[in-house]
Amino acid sequence: MNILDTPILFSENAIHNKDLRIKLTEYMFEKYKIPALFMVKDPVLTAFSCGRSSALILDVGHKASIATPVNDGYALLKCIIKHDIGGQQLTQDLFNYIKTKKEADIKPRYTFNKRFVNTDGQEIMQLTDLTGTQEIKATHPGYKAYSQLEIVREMKEDFLTVSDEVLQQKLSDNARIATYELPDGSQLQFSSYERQNIAEKLFQNQSSLQFGSDKEQPNAQENIAGFSGVHQMIVESISKSDIDIRRDLFQNIILSGGTTNFKGFQERI
Repeated sequence: MNILDTPILFSENAIHNKDLRIKLTEYMFEKYKIPALFMVKDPVLTAFSCGRSSALILDVGHKASIATPVNDGYALLKCIIKHDIGGQQLTQDLFNYIKTKKEADIKPRYTFNKRFVNTDGQEIMQLTDLTGTQEIKATHPGYKAYSQLEIVREMKEDFLTVSDEVLQQKLSDNARIATYELPDGSQLQFSSYERQNIAEKLFQNQSSLQFGSDKEQPNAQENIAGFSGVHQMIVESISKSDIDIRRDLFQNIILSGGTTNFKGFQERI
């Protein structure tokens, strides 16, 4: 492929930075000598990928949640609603809860060797602890924290769910216990209420689960001002758009972003 003969399509966030767009354009034309450049908003591409030219795109990603109305292929920038809440905060909340309430130590995968041994027809997992080796001791604490959060992120994506209504604790929820096995073979038990309460922050701006004092969780975040749930972001964004297109937007709500893949998220919306 000859880049000199190839037009370039760039996707960008709905809330763009004008200075960065100018620098990118200069860079592509002056250094790479491209023949043409077109920038398009992520929500517009999301709508087109679903065969819609008009839709409300709710993007709940890693760090932020953004509701963007798209009308006839154009993102309505004045109607965008954004809040700094996403999968990263839920991962941190789950990590703090495991550490303070479950009192469990999450061992990174590089701190042990795991193998399965067949004993009397049964496979038994054997672990070799490597934490005493010089290589592990020399590991940067930041990499350890990253490795632990990656394990928690996998647990969040595979194990947590979203309640189909406003979450309220019931005695029966405490009886429904589910078990999650960590990479080192240790097991954590969560009630149905605990599994749903972490993700409830996306809909109520709070969680009734307690993670300990602020000193115990320095990365804990306070409730986000003005945020009352991703479902309310949809209503607020559509309400700011022209009254003539609100019907089409309500009939075409598209979810994007990895955090929307929680089991029960779509039904709750």
